[in-house]
Amino acid sequence: LVAAVTDPAANLAFRFGGPDAGGTSVVLSYVSLKDMGAELISNGDFSQGQTSWTASSGSAAALVYILQSPPATQALAAKAHVDNPGQSGHVWIPSLYQALPGKLVAGQRYRLTFTARADATRTIQTTLQHDGYHGGGWVEASAQSNCNVHLLTVSKQTFSCVFVSTLGDDRANLVFNLGGAQAGINVYLDDLKLEPAVGVSP
Repeated sequence: LVAAVTDPAANLAFRFGGPDAGGTSVVLSYVSLKDMGAELISNGDFSQGQTSWTASSGSAAALVYILQSPPATQALAAKAHVDNPGQSGHVWIPSLYQALPGKLVAGQRYRLTFTARADATRTIQTTLQHDGYHGGGWVEASAQSNCNVHLLTVSKQTFSCVFVSTLGDDRANLVFNLGGAQAGINVYLDDLKLEPAVGVSP
């Protein structure tokens, strides 16, 4: 769809009538309408190495942040590998984060999706936070239904969470909190995406 003019009263409509509509059922799910190029993360597949990403270990954790190239037989993007990510006992030490280039809109929902696995079953947390302050800093966006705690296993899975921006923020950061009590269990991340979730339920 291409909008010729801005119209705050516009509606998205699905019309199910017509000569061929008799006796036919229609089911719609996960409908969304978003701007072209609305992706908010840069280098979400790590194809540009560590560009746009920052790893933070604090003073109490040993962090080795490695980009793992896939085997030549697999058509996969490189992965971020965090070695021994739980030394401190704090969930935010260590962490992997990125400053978002655009401003979050107050009241807008944003869907985060990514693939991940770990060397053993463990959890990680994801947040949208202000100004990169991920060690106890205030959280800019609220995760719906506490979907920001993710249980990783040794098999790669796809995860999703919808966040609601509380105040709107032009200094927001997407943060992966990789610490906690689960010391020494490596985490592997890939295919990160964050985009407006217009009209999409969690």
